[in-house]
Amino acid sequence: MIEPNAIPYWAQYAAAAAFGLSALACRPGRLKAAGPSLLLAGFLLQGWFLLGLGRSSGLFLPNTIVSLEVFLPWALAALALLHRAFSDRKEAAGTAVILIFAVALLTSLQTRVLAAQGSLVYPPGPMHPIGWVTAFFFTESMAYAAFFLACWFALLHLRRRDLPHTFHNFLILSFVLFSLSQVLGAVWSYLGWAVPFHLSSDRHYNSAAFWLFLALYLHLKFLPGWPAPRRARLVAIAFIPVLYFRYLAYFLGKLTS
Repeated sequence: MIEPNAIPYWAQYAAAAAFGLSALACRPGRLKAAGPSLLLAGFLLQGWFLLGLGRSSGLFLPNTIVSLEVFLPWALAALALLHRAFSDRKEAAGTAVILIFAVALLTSLQTRVLAAQGSLVYPPGPMHPIGWVTAFFFTESMAYAAFFLACWFALLHLRRRDLPHTFHNFLILSFVLFSLSQVLGAVWSYLGWAVPFHLSSDRHYNSAAFWLFLALYLHLKFLPGWPAPRRARLVAIAFIPVLYFRYLAYFLGKLTS
């Protein structure tokens, strides 16, 4: 059994520091050329922390790794690195690290709160087939990461620093991944509780509202009166309620419990 204090928190903090330095590199100066390398370093350090977290119970539990509360910085960094690698507007793509740094600070704080309450690592039970649970949380977390990046690039588009197809493509990716996650969640529901998926908690209603918002957005492109700037404004504003209902409400509940 690995003791809880063996979790490599240092890697999580070092990842946040690397993301912070990479964010500083977005401004002209000596760090500018090192920005992509620092982003990659943060990505690798966050991955090391997640691997340590998955092994902390003595067994490797991948479902612990992919929970949004700890997985989001890694997911954001992975998508940002892929986008930067293939984008022809690398400077705009690299600015996403500012969002990643802010999220990394928030998750570092929440990690310590969850660890203090003994709810950071949770082994799967009879109702949690580990393969389906891991697949569900992975695709769901990646969908939220794609959405938050879409919000960032929508804001850049409004500031005339990026093209409209960037945030639009991330919204499409978010919709596809989130739709897949709901199918995987339905399979988990059937295998774990022997019942089909149904709305039974605030989390389920939040998920349904999020999916409907994504579907609504995809239809707006085909409606008159919804040019790219107006759609970008809607997406950027949506960042606040989505972050609150899917992430901050849970975090604040843990702080007050």
